[in-house]
Amino acid sequence: MEKTFEVYYQKASDRMDFFNEREIKIEEIEETHCKVADVTATNLDKVYAIMNKAGVEPNPLANDDGQSMLEAKNIKHTSMSINDIIHVDGEWFQCAFLGWNKLS
Repeated sequence: MEKTFEVYYQKASDRMDFFNEREIKIEEIEETHCKVADVTATNLDKVYAIMNKAGVEPNPLANDDGQSMLEAKNIKHTSMSINDIIHVDGEWFQCAFLGWNKLS
Protein backbone atom coordinates (compact mmCIF):
# COMPACT_ATOMS: atom_id res chain seq x y z
CA MET A 1 0.00 0.00 0.00
CA GLU A 2 1.32 3.43 -0.92
CA LYS A 3 2.02 6.05 1.75
CA THR A 4 3.41 9.55 1.85
CA PHE A 5 7.03 9.70 3.00
CA GLU A 6 8.57 13.01 4.12
CA VAL A 7 12.15 13.38 2.88
CA TYR A 8 14.70 15.47 4.80
CA TYR A 9 18.18 16.25 3.47
CA GLN A 10 21.26 17.34 5.41
CA LYS A 11 21.92 21.07 5.40
CA ALA A 12 25.36 22.11 4.20
CA SER A 13 27.62 22.42 7.24
CA ASP A 14 30.90 21.19 8.64
CA ARG A 15 28.92 18.26 10.16
CA MET A 16 27.59 17.10 6.78
CA ASP A 17 28.91 13.67 5.86
CA PHE A 18 27.94 11.50 2.89
CA PHE A 19 30.39 8.68 3.61
CA ASN A 20 30.14 7.89 7.32
CA GLU A 21 26.99 7.32 9.30
CA ARG A 22 26.73 9.65 12.24
CA GLU A 23 24.48 9.75 15.27
CA ILE A 24 21.36 11.75 14.51
CA LYS A 25 19.01 12.78 17.28
CA ILE A 26 15.35 13.29 16.38
CA GLU A 27 15.21 16.48 18.45
CA GLU A 28 18.05 17.97 16.35
CA ILE A 29 16.68 17.17 12.88
CA GLU A 30 15.22 20.67 12.41
CA GLU A 31 18.71 22.11 12.99
CA THR A 32 20.64 19.68 10.79
CA HIS A 33 18.14 18.79 8.02
CA CYS A 34 15.41 20.41 5.88
CA LYS A 35 12.32 18.81 4.45
CA VAL A 36 12.74 18.69 0.68
CA ALA A 37 9.93 16.46 -0.61
CA ASP A 38 6.85 14.39 0.03
CA VAL A 39 7.13 11.15 -1.92
CA THR A 40 4.35 8.62 -2.49
CA ALA A 41 5.73 5.08 -2.43
CA THR A 42 5.30 1.67 -0.84
CA ASN A 43 8.51 1.49 1.23
CA LEU A 44 11.77 3.20 2.16
CA ASP A 45 13.75 1.56 -0.62
CA LYS A 46 11.29 2.83 -3.26
CA VAL A 47 11.69 6.36 -1.86
CA TYR A 48 15.48 5.97 -2.08
CA ALA A 49 15.17 4.82 -5.70
CA ILE A 50 12.96 7.78 -6.62
CA MET A 51 15.27 10.26 -4.89
CA ASN A 52 18.19 8.81 -6.87
CA LYS A 53 16.45 8.94 -10.28
CA ALA A 54 16.19 5.17 -10.50
CA GLY A 55 13.14 3.54 -11.99
CA VAL A 56 10.24 5.11 -13.81
CA GLU A 57 9.69 8.15 -11.57
CA PRO A 58 12.35 10.88 -11.78
CA ASN A 59 13.80 12.59 -8.71
CA PRO A 60 11.37 15.44 -7.92
CA LEU A 61 14.35 17.69 -7.12
CA ALA A 62 16.11 17.19 -10.47
CA ASN A 63 14.57 20.21 -12.17
CA ASP A 64 14.98 24.01 -12.02
CA ASP A 65 12.36 24.47 -9.28
CA GLY A 66 13.86 21.69 -7.17
CA GLN A 67 17.37 23.08 -7.54
CA SER A 68 16.21 26.59 -6.59
CA MET A 69 14.50 25.21 -3.48
CA LEU A 70 17.60 23.25 -2.46
CA GLU A 71 19.80 26.30 -2.91
CA ALA A 72 17.42 28.44 -0.82
CA LYS A 73 17.57 25.84 1.98
CA ASN A 74 21.39 25.59 1.86
CA ILE A 75 21.34 22.00 0.64
CA LYS A 76 24.15 20.99 -1.70
CA HIS A 77 22.94 17.63 -3.03
CA THR A 78 20.06 16.41 -5.20
CA SER A 79 20.17 12.65 -4.63
CA MET A 80 19.44 10.94 -1.32
CA SER A 81 22.63 10.10 0.55
CA ILE A 82 23.92 8.63 3.80
CA ASN A 83 22.55 10.56 6.82
CA ASP A 84 19.51 11.91 4.99
CA ILE A 85 16.21 11.19 6.76
CA ILE A 86 12.76 9.81 5.96
CA HIS A 87 9.76 10.35 8.24
CA VAL A 88 6.73 8.09 7.84
CA ASP A 89 3.93 6.94 10.14
CA GLY A 90 5.46 8.81 13.09
CA GLU A 91 8.84 7.07 12.71
CA TRP A 92 12.20 8.45 11.57
CA PHE A 93 14.73 6.55 9.46
CA GLN A 94 18.33 7.46 8.63
CA CYS A 95 19.75 6.49 5.26
CA ALA A 96 22.68 4.22 6.10
CA PHE A 97 25.61 2.80 4.11
CA LEU A 98 23.46 -0.31 3.65
CA GLY A 99 19.77 0.07 4.34
CA TRP A 100 18.17 2.14 7.09
CA ASN A 101 18.67 2.95 10.76
CA LYS A 102 15.51 3.57 12.76
CA LEU A 103 15.98 6.63 14.96
CA SER A 104 14.65 6.72 18.49
